[in-house]
Amino acid sequence: MSVNVTTKASTLRINVITSIDADGAVKYQNRDFRGLKAQASHDEAFQLAQSLLSLMRQPLHAIERIDVNSITSAG
Repeated sequence: MSVNVTTKASTLRINVITSIDADGAVKYQNRDFRGLKAQASHDEAFQLAQSLLSLMRQPLHAIERIDVNSITSAG
């Protein structure tokens, strides 16, 4: 069976380090930016994340892209 996949929406998630406690445990927090164009390339999403990071005080832990897809039958 063949299917069609269409990206409906994308979110750019920047995971930052918010604190490190006395025991060395790291606490993280997500910063989600909704409305990323579904057709944006991964390079464009990364460049956007880098631009947004320059406005943040917390150090980067990870950059993620979350896509919501619609899956339908091709036939």
